[in-house]
Amino acid sequence: MFPGRLWTKIFTGIACATGLLFLTVCPGAAESGVTVRWNNGFRIVDKQDESLYYLRLRAGIQFRYTYGKFDDCIVSNADHDWSNFFLRRARIFADGNAPSRDWYYMLHVQLEPSAKVNLHDAYVRWQKFDVFRVWFGRGKIPYGLEFWQSGFAQNGVERTIFTGETDADGKAKDIFGDTIDRFWPGGNAQFPVSGHVLDGTLFPIGGMTLYRSQGLYLQGDVPVPGFADDPVFQYWAGIFNGRDTQGFSNETSDMLYSLRLAYAPFGKTSLTVQGDLPTSQRLKAAFLFSSYYYKDEADLRYDSLTGEYTADKYDIRDYGFNLATLFRYRGFSADLEFAFEKFDQKGDTPDSSNDYDRLGGRINLGYFIVPERFEVTLKCAYLERLHDNDPEASLRTGLGLVETCNGTAVEKNLQQYTVGANLYLHGNNQKIAVDYSLLARSLDAADPGNSLIENQQDHRVRVMFQQFF
Repeated sequence: MFPGRLWTKIFTGIACATGLLFLTVCPGAAESGVTVRWNNGFRIVDKQDESLYYLRLRAGIQFRYTYGKFDDCIVSNADHDWSNFFLRRARIFADGNAPSRDWYYMLHVQLEPSAKVNLHDAYVRWQKFDVFRVWFGRGKIPYGLEFWQSGFAQNGVERTIFTGETDADGKAKDIFGDTIDRFWPGGNAQFPVSGHVLDGTLFPIGGMTLYRSQGLYLQGDVPVPGFADDPVFQYWAGIFNGRDTQGFSNETSDMLYSLRLAYAPFGKTSLTVQGDLPTSQRLKAAFLFSSYYYKDEADLRYDSLTGEYTADKYDIRDYGFNLATLFRYRGFSADLEFAFEKFDQKGDTPDSSNDYDRLGGRINLGYFIVPERFEVTLKCAYLERLHDNDPEASLRTGLGLVETCNGTAVEKNLQQYTVGANLYLHGNNQKIAVDYSLLARSLDAADPGNSLIENQQDHRVRVMFQQFF
């Protein structure tokens, strides 16, 4: 799809102006000559080799409408439903090869009004050899599958609660008394799209993802023998400041270490795109294993004797693994993923009374009824932010208790069941997605004598228009 004349003029002007800078730092480009053209973004390309682009400019917008019918027994839901227009994503991307094809760079800027302007990704990759590349800068930590899949390449409105994606709603108080944007499910600590750890305790309260950070990793694609064409083994091994970090965020000498391995028995397949939009005539598959280890220092502890949080520096450890697989064949797609994490609130001490497990899984199925045009999907996700949760664990970690109309409860698990339909007008560049979700939360009474606590059930309908150019 080619954008309108206004966007053409704007992007051409930006590309040409920015191109002057690249001509000064890329003498080879100046000698051979460059040209500006449109190909999935405005590009400044080498005239002699148009596959070599020194700069590509792209932009994307996702405009969403959400209607939510909340369970009015959850106190914070305030017995009213929710109707909202939401600019979920508004992004600008700049990437290219400079000064040669051996070097790749990416800049990704977040502009949506629900968040501050933010440099989401900014990295450089040395890629002279397929079997050994070096990535450094800021970006997604290579771990798992769903969060690695681009927000503009989902086969639906959004990712699932497995990685913490949901819709914002109003304002609420978290367990520390601070005003925060409230996200589903309401009633206790936020369930964030970003900001996946609680200040003070550093407990992960979002989905099973490490989000973004600054660091570096080694990456490679290694051909291996197999029964099909071009099977490949892939690896990512990295070191980062920590889980979900920005700026000068690492105040200790401890770092986060991550490892991801993938095997594609029928040839390399994209790990960043959901669905089978190209209608693959041969089976595509990938099997992934990821793990991480993270140690840091927290500074807020819950005192069960006083019922208050006090400043008290102590070590924490956070580690886990992820198993995922994907299949693509003739318009059918399937993603399956499971993750387990352990949060040790006392660090290296032998006391296991402050060890907390987290686990979750998801299934994403899609099928194109009309090839490359109309797709139906089913997404199911399950998440235990605290396995075997009880009131003491909720308070120690900062997850918090849930206030209901029938008393105080603890969260046991979160569940999502979503059916959707996607109309692709021009592939992922322009599409409309509609879905309905049953969002459920299993609750137990904080007081064992209270038998009135019922599980939470919320209903949600969303419509999303995406423009990417």
